[in-house]
Amino acid sequence: MIYLFFAEGYEEVEAIAVVDVLRRAACEVTMVGLDAMKVKSAHNIEITMDTMLSEMREPMQEDIFILPGGQPGTNNLSESAVLKQLFQKAYDRHCIIAAICAAPTVLDQWGITKGKKLTCYPSYTPHIKNADVVDQDIVSKPGLITARGVGVALEFGLEIVKQLKGNEQSETLRKAMVLPSLQK
Repeated sequence: MIYLFFAEGYEEVEAIAVVDVLRRAACEVTMVGLDAMKVKSAHNIEITMDTMLSEMREPMQEDIFILPGGQPGTNNLSESAVLKQLFQKAYDRHCIIAAICAAPTVLDQWGITKGKKLTCYPSYTPHIKNADVVDQDIVSKPGLITARGVGVALEFGLEIVKQLKGNEQSETLRKAMVLPSLQK
């Protein structure tokens, strides 16, 4: 199961574009509200969730946990002790963890990125204390996928598809979406 977590003030493109790409790839995605079933974005767009954090089960190894960026959404995510505990269990059980924009700072605060390479929104680079930040749009390593921001949200979703279903399915979906490849 794939879980994408929404806190008040999330960046809507980084959240909804990823959900859309994953659902186009026939992945089962659950939108999880941190504190409510209806969550407002950073730009006052309200989305109805599939479930709430309080209803989450224990992570299983095949699960994927995703954090979108946005402010104050990222700060709200980082302040949730329940979410932190869930992500630490997911990390311990070798689930794939993904974050975009400012959200990699949350993973870093929680100790999940210690000694790893990642990317994040450029102005948040100084906030990363336990990982090596690289100048790339997407950094994908086994178990951890990070992306810079809203401009690469579709690519971020495709990278998650690639880790789940392989490069061929990711590229087939890219072509169907008429999305050019990122320059390498």
